[in-house]
Amino acid sequence: MSRQAGTGWLRGSQWDPLTPVSPVPPEVTVFPEDPVELGEPNVLICFVDKFFPPALSMTWLKNGQEVTQGVYETDFYPRQDYGFRKFSYLPFLPSQGDFYDCRVETPNPSNTLCSLFPDL
Repeated sequence: MSRQAGTGWLRGSQWDPLTPVSPVPPEVTVFPEDPVELGEPNVLICFVDKFFPPALSMTWLKNGQEVTQGVYETDFYPRQDYGFRKFSYLPFLPSQGDFYDCRVETPNPSNTLCSLFPDL
């Protein structure tokens, strides 16, 4: 996580290298645990990385509809650069024509992201 001009690190009212002052939007990647074969059970992984503060929600969508059954989500994992990462897992049975989205919402609405797993 790099500092930009005009931003720094602040703890209370003291300059400190531990906490970014400005929010950092996440990077989102969706990928399968194993190579995808139609009709074979698999798991989709939504990996959210390099964000601050550790406050966001992750939602899975199948063909545009929210999915909650079987979803597992990790805690926020700290990075060495003081950002965070998080994972969400969705067990799925690949079927022709299905598509999946991992929607990531942060406290800043302009940072809402969706990452699509392609049509099968």
